[in-house]
Amino acid sequence: MQKKCLIWGCGSDYQKLYNLIKYEELKGNVSIEALVSKDHLFSVQDGYEVIDPAEILSRDFDYIIVASSRYYNEIAEDAEIIMGGGDIKKKIINGAVLYIPGFDFTDYIKLRENPVSIITNDCLGGILYHYLNLEFSSPFINCAIDADDFLQLVNHLEEYMKQPLLPEQEGDIYQCPVGTLTYLDNKIRIYFNHAYSFDEAKKDFERRRNRINWNNIFICSNASRKEYAENFAKLPYRKKSITAEDFGAVDSVMLWGYKHEYSKRQNDAAQAREFRRYTQNMRNITKEINVFRMLLGEDGIRRNY
Repeated sequence: MQKKCLIWGCGSDYQKLYNLIKYEELKGNVSIEALVSKDHLFSVQDGYEVIDPAEILSRDFDYIIVASSRYYNEIAEDAEIIMGGGDIKKKIINGAVLYIPGFDFTDYIKLRENPVSIITNDCLGGILYHYLNLEFSSPFINCAIDADDFLQLVNHLEEYMKQPLLPEQEGDIYQCPVGTLTYLDNKIRIYFNHAYSFDEAKKDFERRRNRINWNNIFICSNASRKEYAENFAKLPYRKKSITAEDFGAVDSVMLWGYKHEYSKRQNDAAQAREFRRYTQNMRNITKEINVFRMLLGEDGIRRNY
């Protein structure tokens, strides 16, 4: 369904986005209702009417695409003030997402209107949310879970998500906070390696736990061992394991770039660390995988063979 959009910003970032915006128009994905700018010389630009920010109240639109990476936060705040808060943040899109390989506006809106809850055992989930300009719809952000614990968690995800998060380690300047979830005497540990205290970690975890969309769960994990990839393939959810080698496991996809760059690994422990770092650089992921199709559970996510 075609979405009505305003483009906020007429500067250099808009010039870079122009062809991408026109392409989405040609595909029938969007209809640009107007350009928005505080300081503008023209009343019409590229065939679009140019309006002042205060005029957006009188316009019918579905989304605002912000065409300014430098002033994105300021524009988002201005839009929220003008529109009176509410759900306006959900209507604001960072135009930078149009540069992501494989971007399609209709596919992207599916991820916004039916939020995907990405369950991961490291920082990959949070990185994906940031990169795609999506609200965190998962409590597993900025944390780490050991491989065996993660498989236990996602095999009984709903049951674990009903359990209280309890402290095992409060955290200080030398060590991160650690929390536990226990189901049927099986305790899993969550390492909140970006939090200063357990209370801080728990507050964020509980707020995001309430956002889980049980109708759109996606399990994502990196795998540097064949046994892990094979066990991951048995999970009862839509999923993908991103692997260091071609393990032949279902729902796994190997990164050829990693195999090429790190062909002389010394041991499994070093490989796991290297691969984790490699997968947390989104350029390494998107040059081989269409992340939109991956999160939507579609076929043909590989960009190369």
